[in-house]
Amino acid sequence: MESMKQGTQKTPGLVTVRRALLSAYNKQGLVPFARRLEALGIEIMASGGTARELTDAGIKVRSLDSLTGFSQLFGGRVKTLTPQVHGGILQRRGHAGDRGEAEEYGILPIDLVAVDLYPYDSVATDRSKDTADRVELIDIGGPTMLRASAKNHVSVVSICDRSDYDRVAGCLESGGGVPLELSRELACKTFAKTAAYDALIASTLGGIEPGTGIERFVWAGEKTRGVRYGENPGQDGGLYTAPGSLWEGLQVHQGKELSFNNLLDLVRGALIMREFASETKAVTTVIKHGIPAGTAKNETLEEALKRAWDGDALSAFGGVIFFNRQATAGCATFLKDLFFEIVVAPSWSGAALAIMSKKKRRIVLTWDLLKGSWDIPLKDTRWALDGFLIQDPLPPGPPFSSWKNVTDALSVDPRIQSDLEFAWTVCRHIRSNAIVLVKDGMTVGVGAGQTSRIDALEIAIHKAGRAGHDLQGSVLASDAFFPFSDVPERAAEVGVVAMAQPGGSVKDEESIALCREKGLQMFFTSQRIFTH
Repeated sequence: MESMKQGTQKTPGLVTVRRALLSAYNKQGLVPFARRLEALGIEIMASGGTARELTDAGIKVRSLDSLTGFSQLFGGRVKTLTPQVHGGILQRRGHAGDRGEAEEYGILPIDLVAVDLYPYDSVATDRSKDTADRVELIDIGGPTMLRASAKNHVSVVSICDRSDYDRVAGCLESGGGVPLELSRELACKTFAKTAAYDALIASTLGGIEPGTGIERFVWAGEKTRGVRYGENPGQDGGLYTAPGSLWEGLQVHQGKELSFNNLLDLVRGALIMREFASETKAVTTVIKHGIPAGTAKNETLEEALKRAWDGDALSAFGGVIFFNRQATAGCATFLKDLFFEIVVAPSWSGAALAIMSKKKRRIVLTWDLLKGSWDIPLKDTRWALDGFLIQDPLPPGPPFSSWKNVTDALSVDPRIQSDLEFAWTVCRHIRSNAIVLVKDGMTVGVGAGQTSRIDALEIAIHKAGRAGHDLQGSVLASDAFFPFSDVPERAAEVGVVAMAQPGGSVKDEESIALCREKGLQMFFTSQRIFTH
């Protein structure tokens, strides 16, 4: 029986390492790390594939079999879940009782634990995998060893991330041990890592369909992108994502670091582009402060861009532009003399990128939103003081065929129908109270975020007039019902010919009667689309 005297000698302020346990699914960087440990005289222990990898590299390894007295069990499900392993990690180095028990049972102290977990994230959102497939990539022993080492971080170094191999080895080589402050930092990182690992399992094991009636919401993300600053300078922030995130497809070609507000505008633009995924025409939207300032569709992307910008050029200034198809040299030429912050396209022609490269401060992104998986449970989640609110995302808009024409039994003109559908789609992404005016496939007036619906309309009319748009023959969409007949009355005065709204007001008949009197068509969609 080996004596505890072969164990760690405590050095104040340092975690001294005499024995290390390595277990890695992804073995990248493992061999160089183990060589550095071996060169320091540190005994290396490993099991299974990790032991074979190191042995094949000429590194002396003590197999866990010799420590535990048995090989792996149940197809590899049990390899490290033994008192010899966890006692070695958890024993308190300066505790006489622990030392006596360790010597009695022959449990050797383990001073460093480095584990790379099974990649459950590789199957978490894969629709081709069922629960049985996912279960086999749930690591049990790895998180248990990591958590044990993190708990006992005053005596054991816990490494859950390959990127920390070099830092830890450097400390051991230069200072004879790992500073306690670093060991504590790594312990916190381990607990965050294992919590995120379990959170991903909890949220995806049973399937990846959006659920309802959640009793316990578990989500964890890793910081994958820093920001220039938060909502305002002086506020820090970052983007946190889970594996398989739609954000993984975002490619930056040029420009400064994205800000917190930039990311929020990218979210809004992405959601709008998703709405137009099946649109055969080119679509452009310009986002400003989370609101689509101008949106248009056309046969060509160049014309869609021009019309979206001209929809409200004053508000588009400094905005975020989204295209639903490859950006062309014509688009880049139009943009080169305009001030905007970001332009996003699913792809770029070489000529377009060459033109944009002359405006180095403009942020140019490729983001093909149709390639990402929108099947993951995209919940609308918001902080609410020290809690958070969760809701299902807004359901898809009802098809026009289900809308109810409450003012006219006659068929609607195809142009009017197209504009109504377009207006309704855009209105789904505007902060309430919201009114959208559309004519010939472009927004000509947007009234957003008002505390009264008539004020939202007045703002939309004002914006249209300022931009020089003729509202005669335009259509209107409202995100909620008309509580009074003032909105249809004012809309008729400026030339609106058709409106879409959810319906459901106790005074619907007043609005219907006024529309009939003025010759307006009004459709009830039966879907409220508030955005708070």
